[in-house]
Amino acid sequence: MEYQRRRTAAQIAADFNRRKLATGEYRQITLMGRSEALDTIDRAVQITGKSRVQGLWQICQEWIDAQNSK
Repeated sequence: MEYQRRRTAAQIAADFNRRKLATGEYRQITLMGRSEALDTIDRAVQITGKSRVQGLWQICQEWIDAQNSK
């Protein structure tokens, strides 16, 4: 019973994400690069204490703001 409930929740989440991708509300990107570079990105995101998307968004916004204030 527990397995079925978890499976159903996973299916609901997958359907939700597919719909968001189909409508363009969500986008998906994949990063591939040197482990050293991606480790640095992961460390920076960890410092924000947020999810990868939210952390990268915060880092990018701060960088853009710094560039605009030059």
